[in-house]
Amino acid sequence: MKEPKMHQAVVDNDPLRIRELIKSGEPVDQKNRFGLTPLDLARLLRRRACESLMAPPTSKAIKIQAKGKNSAVSRAPAEFETIFNIPYLETLRFQDYKSLVKAIKNCPYILRLKSLENAKMAETYRSELENSVVADVSVRWIDDRFEYGLFAEKEFDPDEWIGEYTGVVRQYFRRHPDTNPYCIHYPTKLWSLNYHMIDAGLGGNEMRFANHSGSPNMTPFCLVKNRLLHLVLFTNRKVRRHEQLTFNYGKDFWRKRQMFSDPA
Repeated sequence: MKEPKMHQAVVDNDPLRIRELIKSGEPVDQKNRFGLTPLDLARLLRRRACESLMAPPTSKAIKIQAKGKNSAVSRAPAEFETIFNIPYLETLRFQDYKSLVKAIKNCPYILRLKSLENAKMAETYRSELENSVVADVSVRWIDDRFEYGLFAEKEFDPDEWIGEYTGVVRQYFRRHPDTNPYCIHYPTKLWSLNYHMIDAGLGGNEMRFANHSGSPNMTPFCLVKNRLLHLVLFTNRKVRRHEQLTFNYGKDFWRKRQMFSDPA
């Protein structure tokens, strides 16, 4: 099924066509059959030129204490990309339109139910999801073993939003696994021989630097909006300022890796 005109221009990565459609009065807030606006689609496919025509640019500050530095400094996304050699992704990114549609269609049926807590929480945190909100945190160098970690820049209460774990959503083939330490399972139909994962090794935000802990102060929760899954990290207890923010990577992560002790 073909997309509406504005959506199709995004899929085709055609900013000139988008400019023409906007001038002719084509609505930019129209939703497609999946409930996505053209702007949503531009962000998920990382069509930056298309996105800039539909929404004003926003300034983003990322607090980073790089290796060899004594304090965290606010950096722009371009500086983040230079330091870590990966794209800064405010939202999930899909490799192409076909991959996006496949992930939407493969959303497990149970997670599509609006009565489920996953959908209710997505509605509660709609603004945080749509605006790619990241709490007041910093990325700081720890040591040569753990490298970087995620740290609280303020005191947090239990059940506070920290941020969405972003990355490139791509297929994982069980017969030919190709993971890295930044990959997290992205639930799709259980009977499939392949499923998707969020690969923050290809790009991500501050959440990719959260280290593992057996007694973590964050818990991941899956929010479902427009049949798209969003893995969001929430605090599970009171967190002190400058405390490292961690979550439990789960048994599957350590199946073929040697578990290390919690970072200090």
